[in-house]
Amino acid sequence: MKRGAASALLLGGVALGTTALPVRGQSAATVRLALVPTENAAEAFYAKELGLFAKAGLDVDIQTIQTAPAIAAALASNAVDIGYTTVDTLAVVRSKNVPLVIVAPGGEYLFPTTARIAALVVPVDSSVQQARDLDGKVIGTAALHGLAETSPRMWMDQNGGDSTTVKFVEIPFPAIPAALEAHRIDAAFITEPFINLAAKSGRVLAYPWQTIVRFGPTRARPQAPISSLNTRGLLPPSSSSPHRTKGLAA
Repeated sequence: MKRGAASALLLGGVALGTTALPVRGQSAATVRLALVPTENAAEAFYAKELGLFAKAGLDVDIQTIQTAPAIAAALASNAVDIGYTTVDTLAVVRSKNVPLVIVAPGGEYLFPTTARIAALVVPVDSSVQQARDLDGKVIGTAALHGLAETSPRMWMDQNGGDSTTVKFVEIPFPAIPAALEAHRIDAAFITEPFINLAAKSGRVLAYPWQTIVRFGPTRARPQAPISSLNTRGLLPPSSSSPHRTKGLAA
């Protein structure tokens, strides 16, 4: 089976939770799937462990990459076939006419169900109690210039702090709990499953995604996409397909 056909089968069946028929008489096709190591991207790990990919005739090579921008770069260079990115990363990539397209949903913010899957955490003995206490501090996050930096900045600015005084440093999610415990950073924006690990030596200060979503169009019941599974080469650049990308690069 060719890789393109295998990717289509994965996205049309197993990755979306539907039933796909086994492929008989052919060797399993390899699909290179890149994910960040967070709860929002965990579905494919479950699918592989449960044997769903194998039943569909697929050999899915799951590669863990620490940030969505790095996954987007891997997609653009054809190093992977399908990749998990946040919506802001996809918007930036599309604005540069790299033809990445959404092929399946990823994570979603849906209040109150997923309201606490990302948090701003401080060391348990920290003197920080409110937003303005973070002024002039160092905050760790897995990716700069994206949702993982934008949301804590917005939370600070809308709750009495000044995010322009804060220094954000990039630290892989798995390394953040240790950085907090060692006081190498003053706070961190982190997602599950690492919040529970960080909570052993820290405490949650806020859930910043609520700040972004509550000012969106679904204020009555805050809901917004966070991420998606993407591939490349299915569409021409966004300028020739405005109806496909409306709202992504705004």
